[in-house]
Amino acid sequence: MASYNGERFLEEQLSSIARQTKLPNEMVVTDDGSTDATLSILESFARNSPFPVRIYKNPVRLGYGDSFIKAASLCEGELIAFSDQDDVWVEGRLALCLPFFDDQEVLLSVHSAVVVDEELRPLGFNWPNITLTQAIYDQSPIKNPFPGFAIIVRKGMPGLLDSPRPPELSKSRPMPHDTWISILAKSFGKVAFIKEPLVFYRRHHSTTTTVKDHSTLDLIELSRMPSAESYRQVADWTSAIATSLNRVEIHQEDYKHLRHRAVKCYKHKQACLMQRARLYTREQSLIQRLSTFLQMLRHGYYRSQQRGSLGVQSMLKDAACIIIPSLRQ
Repeated sequence: MASYNGERFLEEQLSSIARQTKLPNEMVVTDDGSTDATLSILESFARNSPFPVRIYKNPVRLGYGDSFIKAASLCEGELIAFSDQDDVWVEGRLALCLPFFDDQEVLLSVHSAVVVDEELRPLGFNWPNITLTQAIYDQSPIKNPFPGFAIIVRKGMPGLLDSPRPPELSKSRPMPHDTWISILAKSFGKVAFIKEPLVFYRRHHSTTTTVKDHSTLDLIELSRMPSAESYRQVADWTSAIATSLNRVEIHQEDYKHLRHRAVKCYKHKQACLMQRARLYTREQSLIQRLSTFLQMLRHGYYRSQQRGSLGVQSMLKDAACIIIPSLRQ
């Protein structure tokens, strides 16, 4: 857990962790300079907890992503379950997730959650919305990162602790820890998807992220961008991910092979997005747009997203863009 001024909901979350049918072996908390009663609540819980609790105070503010990574680095066990300070765990969360890791190729599990308001009243949808429980390989470039509150990760996964995270899409801050962990898990092993909602994911005015893992200001900024510029930005972000994956320290040959495949996918996705940016450039004539579209077809840029391509839905939108200028906004 990474804590920061969480006194309002913290006790409820700690109680839900203590009620787990399969208790954790330990709890590691990094506090990022709380000025309210957060530390007192944690220390009180630690004195009576049914498992060891270790609390570390960051000497300087790290931000929530780096604070979570620091907490992970201090864990002694093989598996790490991340916990927000304001959610509530379903009592069987750990018991249901842990058996998937009997398969050594599974590097991460992610489950659904019920999105609730401050009083834990459901808001009418689950997120992430997982419809099928399965453990699979899927090296397609990341589209929707797995939210940190819903994941358990294998500590020995390459790059989890020893590599700098690439920048976030907005380039205004480091990539959130859970986005980077999602990329690593998809690149190097299987992900176990669990459809059961195992957390009550609380939304309130002081939460750090939205359910899309961007701040509200980021979302407004992205929505105002012309399409061509937004595709260029995502292409640059995709290139940064490929560069960071190449810097991950790896000692096993199997992981090197998997990294090569993942980097190839991200580089192909970058090429697809750069061409798509050309297609949506407002200054292009009808003939230029048609030529760009045909080049994208010829180079396979609309094939399966599993290989880093754009997929059929993107092809249909881009075809419409050629003849309907209003779509290029």
